[in-house]
Amino acid sequence: MLRAWIVHIQGYNESSGIAQSYHQAVAKAFQVLNAILPIQRPLKNHRKCLRWDVEQTWQFTKNKIPQCPRESDTVDMLRFPHASTGERFGVIRKFDCFINKNFESTRIQRVCDPRFTFSVWIYLLNWCTSRICAIVHHVDNNNLFKTPLLLLTDKGEIVIQVHLESGQDSAFKSFTGLSLRMWYRLDMSLDGRKVMLSVISWKTMKETVENKHSYVFGENILYNDTSGYFVIGGGRYFQSIQGFFGPVKYYRLKAKLENSVVNPLFPPSILQELDHKYQNCESIKEIIPVFLKIYESNRFVTDKSTCESYISYLNNKFGRRPVCDQPWSWEMQIKHLTLFSLLQTMELDLFFGSSDMDVTLQFGRQVFEMVSESLSSHGGLGFVRSMIPYLQISSCCGYHRASYFLAVIHEAGLGVPVDSLQGYVYSLIGAQGDERLSLLHLGYVHMQGIDGYPRDYDLSYSYYVNLAKQTCVDRWKVEETEQCTTEHIHLTDELALKSQTNEKHDIYYYLNYQAQRGDVEAQRTLARMLFWGQQGVSKNIEAAAKWYAQSALQMKDAQAMYDFSIVLFKGHGVKKNISLALQMMKQAASKGLVKAINGLGWYYSTYKADMKTAVKYFEKAAQNGSRDAIYNLGILHLNGQYPGKPTKNESAAFQHFYKASLLGHVDAIVETSQYYCTGNLDNFTRNPETAVL
Repeated sequence: MLRAWIVHIQGYNESSGIAQSYHQAVAKAFQVLNAILPIQRPLKNHRKCLRWDVEQTWQFTKNKIPQCPRESDTVDMLRFPHASTGERFGVIRKFDCFINKNFESTRIQRVCDPRFTFSVWIYLLNWCTSRICAIVHHVDNNNLFKTPLLLLTDKGEIVIQVHLESGQDSAFKSFTGLSLRMWYRLDMSLDGRKVMLSVISWKTMKETVENKHSYVFGENILYNDTSGYFVIGGGRYFQSIQGFFGPVKYYRLKAKLENSVVNPLFPPSILQELDHKYQNCESIKEIIPVFLKIYESNRFVTDKSTCESYISYLNNKFGRRPVCDQPWSWEMQIKHLTLFSLLQTMELDLFFGSSDMDVTLQFGRQVFEMVSESLSSHGGLGFVRSMIPYLQISSCCGYHRASYFLAVIHEAGLGVPVDSLQGYVYSLIGAQGDERLSLLHLGYVHMQGIDGYPRDYDLSYSYYVNLAKQTCVDRWKVEETEQCTTEHIHLTDELALKSQTNEKHDIYYYLNYQAQRGDVEAQRTLARMLFWGQQGVSKNIEAAAKWYAQSALQMKDAQAMYDFSIVLFKGHGVKKNISLALQMMKQAASKGLVKAINGLGWYYSTYKADMKTAVKYFEKAAQNGSRDAIYNLGILHLNGQYPGKPTKNESAAFQHFYKASLLGHVDAIVETSQYYCTGNLDNFTRNPETAVL
C-alpha cells in the first residue's frame, strides 16, 4: 500500500513520528498496489549455486509462500440464485470491521457521510401481497431499521429509506415500471446525502438501462454496516418479494454509477432457463381455463340427459349459425400438443365452479396423481422419460410436488441422462412454490456444498427455517392440512414395524375393540392415531375427538382430560366449548399432570390476558420439566409481557428458548436458531452453521 499526506510545516514535529503526522494531515490518500508474488516475478540468473540443504528447503516450500490476506471493500452477498416465496424467510448477512487499518479508518470516518453501493438482481413472479415487501433491509443491534431499506410496494414502486443524523427516518419513492417475469438489476448508490437508483433490465441477452432516479436528503445520513445484520428478502419484520434473487454485490466504501458496477447475471444458464420455464408456463396457464370454459359452454350439445329449452331450439333453427372462433393458432396447438391431448382425455367436469387459479391448480394436481400412479405400478420406472412432459405441465399449473419430482429425475438421472441444469432449475421452482421437499433439498445441498451447489449456511438456513415454521404451524391447524407428524421408526425395531397398521388391519380392529370395552390406553392410542394420522391410519379428527371425549368423561384419565380440553379449546372435530375445556384442564392439573398446569398458564395468558396468574402456572410447570412452559416464559420475555418487567428482554428470552430447545421443543429450536443466525445479542457470537444444525 502506498500512502501520501500533506501537513502544515508550522505544526510539523519530527519527534512525533510518522503515524502522528499522518493523522494530523490536512490531505491524505492511499492506493492499494497490485504487488506481483515472488514466484511470479522474472527469474534472475544467479551465477552461484545454492547449498544442497537450502535448495531442498526451497523445493519443498516454493509453492507454500505465506501471504498476507488481501482484503477488499467489495462483497458478493449472494452468488447462487435464491428462491423467494414472498414470506418472511430471507438470507441473512453480517459484516465485521475491516482488518485493513486504512479501510477501517475510512469506514469510521464515513459513518455520517457514507459512500456505498448495493447491486441486486431480482425476478418478480407476482406483486407484493402486503402493502410493502423487502428487497434488502438493515436491522441494527437494537432491532431497529437503519440505512438502507430497499423496498418494493404492491404497486411496483421502489422505496429507499435511510436513517438520518437527527435520529429520524426519511424515504423517497420512485416509480420504476417493473414488469413481471423479467430479470432486473437495481443499483442503489449513496454518495453523502445523494441517493441514486438505476434500473437495468436483461433483454435479448444484454443489459439495458431502463430508467434512473436520484434524490438528495436534507441532512446527513447515519450508516454503520457493522451494527446488526442485513437481510436479502424478507425477515422478522418484512415479507419478501415473490420470485427470485440473482447475484447481489455490495461495495462498502464506494458510490458507483451503473456503468462502473460489475455485477453480471450469474450463473446465466440457470437464470435464463428459469425465465424460459416461466414464460412457457404462462401460455399453459392461459390455455387451461379458456379450454374449460369452452368445454362447459358446449356441454349441453352432447349431454343427452338435459332437455334443451324451446327458445334455444328456435334460436338454433332460425338464428345465425355460430362461427367457430378458434382461440389458439395452429403453431400454439402443435407446441402444446401434450396439454391439449390431456384436456381432451381427462374428466373435466370435476373442475367447474372454481376460479381460474384454482382450476389450473386442480388440473395440475390431477395430472400429477395420474403420473404418480403410473410410476408406482410394476415396472413404472421404465415410463419416466414419457412422463416428464406431464410432470412439466403439472409444475406449470402450480402443483410443485411435480417440480420436486422433476428435480430428482434430472439430478439423479432416473430414466434420463443426468442434467444438472434442469435439476437446479426445478429445485428452485419447487422451493419458490413453497414445496416442502424442495425446501428440504435446497437446505441440505447448500449446507453440505454438494452436487454443484455452493456451501452457504445462511442460504441453507433461509430454506430450513421456512420448513421449520410450516411444521410448527401444522400442529395447530390439524384440520386444515394434510401434513402428518413424522414418526421415527428403525428398520431393526420389529415391534415398531409391526405396530404400523391401517383401518383394515387386525391391530386396528383389536385397538377399536379394546377401546369400546373401556380400555383407557387403547382409547388414547386410537385417538392419537386418528387425530394425527399416525401408524398408517388415515387422519379422522371427528373420530379422534369422540375417543378423547369418552376416555376423559367416562374414565377420568388425566392425560385424556388434557387432550380433550385442547380439542375443545381449538374446536378440532367438535364445537368449541371454552368452559368445559377449562373444567377438563383444571381437573387434569389437579391430578398433577404437568402439561395441564402449563395449559392453565396458556389459558390465562391467551383468554384472560392475566400474565401474573399465567406466569405462576408457567413457573410451576417449568420447575417440573415442562419444555412448553419454559418456551412460554421465553415468549413473555421476548414480548415484554413478563410481570414486573415491562420491557423486552431478549437475553432472558434466548436463555429460555435455548433451555427448551435442549428438551426438544420445536418452536424453541426455531427461535434459538434465529439468534445464532443473526448474532443480534450482546456478547453472543453469530454462528450460522449452528443455526442450520
